[in-house]
Amino acid sequence: MVPVLNTRAERKRPIATPNAVILTSGLVDSSLALVKIAVGVFTGYLPLMASGFHSLSDLILDVSAWVTMHMSRRGADERFHYGHRRAGTVVALLAAVFLVFVGLQLVVEVFTHNYGNAPVQGLVVPLLIGVVATMSMPVKEFLFRTVRRSGAGLNSPFLINNAWHHRVDMFSSLIVLVSLVFVYIRPETPYIEQVATMLIVGLILHTSWEVGSSAIKELIDFRPSLEIQRMIDALIEDFEEITFIQSTRIRTMGGALYVELIVETEPALTVDDLYDVIQQVRERIMGNVPNVIDIIIMTMPKGEYAERMTSAD
Repeated sequence: MVPVLNTRAERKRPIATPNAVILTSGLVDSSLALVKIAVGVFTGYLPLMASGFHSLSDLILDVSAWVTMHMSRRGADERFHYGHRRAGTVVALLAAVFLVFVGLQLVVEVFTHNYGNAPVQGLVVPLLIGVVATMSMPVKEFLFRTVRRSGAGLNSPFLINNAWHHRVDMFSSLIVLVSLVFVYIRPETPYIEQVATMLIVGLILHTSWEVGSSAIKELIDFRPSLEIQRMIDALIEDFEEITFIQSTRIRTMGGALYVELIVETEPALTVDDLYDVIQQVRERIMGNVPNVIDIIIMTMPKGEYAERMTSAD
């Protein structure tokens, strides 16, 4: 789904360039993933290790956004008529497959892990796990707010979506912290680590589904939300020179929208008048619908559609 930015808070200017936002996000995600996985392996605390892989999923999404952003600058050429934006979509699909593999591996680990090796009854190990989980939460919340504000200011759906993944990763750390408290206070309670790990696995698989389904829909030219189409149609209907909208086709390319329109116009319009109307339609749509980067408009004389339907019968 392509976000529509309307609120006053979302109109704030971006606080950094897309390159800086993605680079900062990637560095933080890679550091958190490395620390969580390393401490999780060292302590044998599986929920923290799973949370580390969830942070790794955010890093993969950062890479996908970076690829999309840089490939989009190449534009169209003789071999890629619609540009190179879908290179990032392919990366996102591969990332979704990788996340499914990670999630399934963690499920296997849940049933084979030796939970007796995690000495959480002491002080040093629980403290180490708690510090890592606690420190990652404000960091992730800060990333969420920073990336979301920059994405809204830059009108970038990739950055906005990535921001929400940071918020979800914060909850994965919260799950680790809550499970650690339960294990430390009530060590005799069974399956606490298993349940916590499975909850985080659910977050990883949810991210995989969200990213993978969006990528597949884009690759097969599945239309965006009806809200976008209705918005475009409503903007066109304001033009008295346009008598009928035959077709509105929209395809997504790396989060951006390509619009193809077939409209009927008053036959009395001159070529110059028709050109002016088309330009006005383009400007209105691109000025009011987020993420539209190209519009193709085909015109036909008034009554063409009805005539075709009649002759077809």
